[in-house]
Amino acid sequence: MTIPATFVLDVGKLGYLLRPRVKDDKSKYLARAGFSIGEPGALESAIRLACGSADAALDRINEYGSFYTLRATLIGPAGVGLDACLVFQLRTDNAWSFVTLYPYKE
Repeated sequence: MTIPATFVLDVGKLGYLLRPRVKDDKSKYLARAGFSIGEPGALESAIRLACGSADAALDRINEYGSFYTLRATLIGPAGVGLDACLVFQLRTDNAWSFVTLYPYKE
């Protein structure tokens, strides 16, 4: 399944991912590629660019819609690539939205 370029990406979600957290912190992982809370647009651009590189696989379905996972490399401002899994939701209203990301581990 190809994720359409029109998917919704909430700016608040970017802040959540880039802000240091006590539990489930992703900011240190993203900082390795140069992503920072001061420039959330860089992460948004990397996510949108990565969506054109591969097909997403259906992960699960629940009452809120279908969830798809896309393995991609996010290229950060430092020129470093991070292997990540991007999670998207095809909602019951047929709109796509970005849910989260996490480090890819083989």
